[in-house]
Amino acid sequence: MRPERMAKLAIYAGIGILVLVFLYMGNSGENKFNTDARDSAISEFDYYMDEYKDVQYDADGDGTGENFYDEDIEDKSEDEKNKYKVPDKDEVKEDGMKEVDTDGDSVVVSVDDKETKKDKKGKKLESLEAPKDVGIEDRNAEDFEDDIEEEDETGAGSEVLVDDVSIEADDDEDIFFAASNASMESLERLLDGTENFTHYLPEHLISVLMKPPVDREAPGELGHPFEIPKRMGPSVGTQIEEGYRRHAFNVLVSDIISVHRNLGDHRENVCKEAQFKVPLPSTTIIISFRNEAYSTLIRTIYSVLESVPAILLTELIVVDDFSHQDLYESVKRELEELDMVKLIRLPEQAGLIEARRVGVEHATGDVLIFLDSHCECYEAWAEPLLERISQDPKVIALPIMEIINPDNFKFSLTPMHRAQRGGFDWSLTYRWIQPDKERFQHPKHHPRNPIPTATLSGGIFAISKVFFEKLGGFDSGMEQWGGENLELSFKTWMCHGRIEIVPCSHVGHVFKSRSVHNIPQEIVMKNKKRVAEVWMDDYIKHYIKRTPTAEKTDAGNVTSRIALRQKLKCKPFKWYVENVYPELYVPELHPTKIGALCCRFATEANVCLDTKLSDNVPGKPMSIGKFNSEATQYFEYTKLQELRQPGSRDMCIGTEDKKLLIQRCKYPSEAKEVPDHQKWIVNENALVMNVETRACLTASMSDVKLQACSPKSSDQKWSWNKQVRDGDAPSTEL
Repeated sequence: MRPERMAKLAIYAGIGILVLVFLYMGNSGENKFNTDARDSAISEFDYYMDEYKDVQYDADGDGTGENFYDEDIEDKSEDEKNKYKVPDKDEVKEDGMKEVDTDGDSVVVSVDDKETKKDKKGKKLESLEAPKDVGIEDRNAEDFEDDIEEEDETGAGSEVLVDDVSIEADDDEDIFFAASNASMESLERLLDGTENFTHYLPEHLISVLMKPPVDREAPGELGHPFEIPKRMGPSVGTQIEEGYRRHAFNVLVSDIISVHRNLGDHRENVCKEAQFKVPLPSTTIIISFRNEAYSTLIRTIYSVLESVPAILLTELIVVDDFSHQDLYESVKRELEELDMVKLIRLPEQAGLIEARRVGVEHATGDVLIFLDSHCECYEAWAEPLLERISQDPKVIALPIMEIINPDNFKFSLTPMHRAQRGGFDWSLTYRWIQPDKERFQHPKHHPRNPIPTATLSGGIFAISKVFFEKLGGFDSGMEQWGGENLELSFKTWMCHGRIEIVPCSHVGHVFKSRSVHNIPQEIVMKNKKRVAEVWMDDYIKHYIKRTPTAEKTDAGNVTSRIALRQKLKCKPFKWYVENVYPELYVPELHPTKIGALCCRFATEANVCLDTKLSDNVPGKPMSIGKFNSEATQYFEYTKLQELRQPGSRDMCIGTEDKKLLIQRCKYPSEAKEVPDHQKWIVNENALVMNVETRACLTASMSDVKLQACSPKSSDQKWSWNKQVRDGDAPSTEL
């Protein structure tokens, strides 16, 4: 080859390397944006790993007794010395709200949900619950080698497809510059309108920031769980406990995992192959926070900037709800060079509702996307939401909300057909409900079609700014947090809109085991009372019956919200229940019988059906206990012949293989009629007989079971005891 040709190639190669280095240093942030918290955590992590590398115990959990510390590490790099354990699938608990087995080789200080969901007065505090684990497969559990197969297959001499043009890659051609120049030219033609594109090309949808390359050795990479090895010293355990106390998740794990971690791309092919018509609406993304864990907040912000196309993102607005000054200053320093990010600090604590309202005031995008401050956005999550709103601007578009485990930050990806929907109970608390039955049974029938959902959780959603303002935005009479998601849900459906889950969009959310902001229950109750008075019509009676203290709660002036409903000519709540949420059980205001169902078969024997011992867990045996006025003994005998116990999710007494069990009520969420195994006949002779088995409830001092009916047996004679509180003597209701 001629010297001139060689010199030219050398110059091209040098320029290419400099450009790549510049892009990586400017966008990856691993060199520029390392946080003090993460540096400190990793430093201490390395220190303890070095100190305990010679301790002989089964650190990697493979049962061999051989550890990754046993290798000869003298000649290895620092990265290789600090390889971390990725637990086996069976070792990692899917439910981050439960304690991890203390016999394992990890230190995970979990929070007891029953104890921590109460304030100082013993009242329960609400928090957003995680979608239930229904035994679904985790798409992230697939072989992660798939993530880089395409990279490995690309080599010299191949063809590169750029803007539908195939470029031959000869040895003496610079593919990098050819592809880059072609992509930039295509993007410029789209922006200046010199060429009409019907669909966006991949180069049009380049994100604001470039995510660093996949580092398989990095903690938590590709959504893997990261477990902190055991025996790392008391200071590490103290850090973990403090993180749970302040934030209700493992902050140390969050600090160790990169704020730019790659999650891979395990979406279904139908999502990967989707094309989006030009133009999509622009968007403003709003994140509000108050005293959030620093690394978790920054990871949320970068996951937006590293996933949302630059041509679609108008701005990212981050609203600080008067956090500690040092946190605000740290966030400000981190974001000061990012022109697309607007950081707004409120002069005093105002709560999530007001913080989001301020964000809306500064928004200029066509679509508003609201995110909680402890999220991670998956590949190509924003485009499907914007596409759905471009098709129907009266739709609130939701992603599938994925679970980020609060103990080890495992990111789980839900298959499209198993997406759980949103509902509520009659205390006006958001609840997850089962996937759409038709979609679940036929997952390949139109998999990209949106999934209607009765309510939204409020953590993550997208809505047209014009439609949001037409609906009256957030209720200005509400304070801090609570009920605003149901208010938006009810009025969207009732006022001619829709709420839909877009199955190709996925966003992870750290589901904390409790609320960390200790919002007074009086405020939450006031917010919910406003929702009930404005939107629920006569159905407010069911809310008051389920939440008696709400009857005396002052909702404030709701005149303007009622006027808004009349102006928009919204439909009645009855229409919403019957057409949008037919799975919702509407309680009977006057059931046939209520109270504790008890059997007095001896002088000292007055025992009643009780769910306390089984923790009201479906599938567990029905238990029995001495009569008291606790809710675990309260049952309603409905006109449909159910023995139903009201609660966040109503439970029914049912049978299975002639065993007496606590079960989820099948009607109306899973069946159009009450099944016979949950039907009971309460006879005049005091027998309680199951319709399916024709056997009767039979009591003893220790348990209750089904036996052949015998009208003369005293242990089968039941009566309803009225539960009376405030020290009044109980009376019998026959």
